[in-house]
Amino acid sequence: MGDPQEVEDAERDVAMVRASVAELEPPLLRDRTFECLADRSMGAGRVVRHAAATVGGHAPKGPLDDRVVGVQLIYVGLGLIRELARGQPWAHDVKDTGDLDVLVAEVLVAKGFSLLASTAAAPKAVETVQTLARSETSRLNCAAHRTPLEASIFELGVEAGVSAIETVSDEDLENLAQRVATRVDATDEHHAIVFANRWRDPHIAADD
Repeated sequence: MGDPQEVEDAERDVAMVRASVAELEPPLLRDRTFECLADRSMGAGRVVRHAAATVGGHAPKGPLDDRVVGVQLIYVGLGLIRELARGQPWAHDVKDTGDLDVLVAEVLVAKGFSLLASTAAAPKAVETVQTLARSETSRLNCAAHRTPLEASIFELGVEAGVSAIETVSDEDLENLAQRVATRVDATDEHHAIVFANRWRDPHIAADD
């Protein structure tokens, strides 16, 4: 990601994500939310930009920015939910931390949904949450079929980015996702590449 425009976009994305939760109260909730955001790469948001760039055309900066932030917030929120489901802080005498992180996760996902609610990517956002729930249930039941969160987020990012410019049908989504994955592979955006690889093969670098 050495291109000056990409560096500028990455810096703006970080600033926009932080700004989207800057007014949270009380300060304890806001500070913990900032910590959770800082712990994650911006790979999810970058997928949205890669998707828009893949199909070309013009995406108004404001709506595209909202989609970048929305997908990033949903990813961080769902990632935190996944960690809580697996780490069980309530079983390790850190109940207060667990309770706060549950609230942080809910806030992030809700804010992300609000930014995507009026877009064509809204149904895919709902599907992403449902897929995580099914995958975690399968994991608990030792079932083989699971979809990594990163794979679902990659599809969500592709639909969010592409639909900022053109209509996306279910039939077109897989082909578009492959094109975006090829574009991502041509960059040095490590975390975006991880998302693309998880989408191509859910068994690669399994998150178990």
